[in-house]
Amino acid sequence: MVPIPDGPATALDQLYLTLRLHPLEDPEEFRKFYRSQVNKVRGPDTVARMSLKLQQAYKAVPFRAFLMGHGGVGKSTEITRLLEDVREQHVGVRLSIATELNPASFKVFDVLLLMLARLAEEADRLKAIPLEGVLSEHLVRDIIQWFGSEQVKTSGTGTVGGGVEVGAGMKWTALLGFFAHAKGELKYAAERKTETVQYRLQRLPDLVDLCNRLIDVCSKTLLAKTEKEWILVVEDLDKAVISPQQLRELFVQYGTVFQNLRVNLIFTIPVWLAYSPEANQLPLEFERYMIHDTPVYDRAHGPHKNGRAAV
Repeated sequence: MVPIPDGPATALDQLYLTLRLHPLEDPEEFRKFYRSQVNKVRGPDTVARMSLKLQQAYKAVPFRAFLMGHGGVGKSTEITRLLEDVREQHVGVRLSIATELNPASFKVFDVLLLMLARLAEEADRLKAIPLEGVLSEHLVRDIIQWFGSEQVKTSGTGTVGGGVEVGAGMKWTALLGFFAHAKGELKYAAERKTETVQYRLQRLPDLVDLCNRLIDVCSKTLLAKTEKEWILVVEDLDKAVISPQQLRELFVQYGTVFQNLRVNLIFTIPVWLAYSPEANQLPLEFERYMIHDTPVYDRAHGPHKNGRAAV
């Protein structure tokens, strides 16, 4: 918790209590500490545009977007603002590729598995659990078998999906247990058989179908319970720990995977990717949005008074 309960420090001797490197992701902290002046001097309001598009997409076609901005500009904080703006119609599920997966070795199927795991966890937390007649035993079994059909070597942690037995009666509890186990292993997956990776990449269409089947039943339950839709927000793909090669593989080589998912999706990506030679190969259905830097100099290279005042 923030040491000063009512908002920002008002004296220098309190300043150290509120200086933190983390973005404002907690809604309560956001309401107390967010200052709109910083965003207003940037120009057009990117979050307002995204919010409008999300409202237009509600119960229609899924909203898909790439969100860009230089490091430290406040993308994660603005995502919090976006989720607050649309909370009457949407539930946000945020996941970090840089911290929840191994950034040096993750593959596209790892990202999909993490998406499913975090979606299931949030559905469980909200008690929006797909029940009998909605969540089929076949779906649970097929998801576990997709990831458990091959032994995936990890460094010092055993196997991912190896030895999972599928029996009658496996439903939501079994699926959550599998996801919890798989998430722990994915974080440390560093060494994999080439043939295993290739085998799974060849079977990506089957995994996309499984993802959509689980997304559909979770979406149906959430909509019936709350009249809301899911938004999956995949963050930290702009961090330095993720290589350009990883990003090109994810969005240039396998970008259609995400384009085919039946859920609202937002990815934070580095600015350079949107302006690289491969930019025209990025998934076409993803709109591109930019969080601009807060100006501290004007076009004549003099001090930007409003920008500096906001900072």
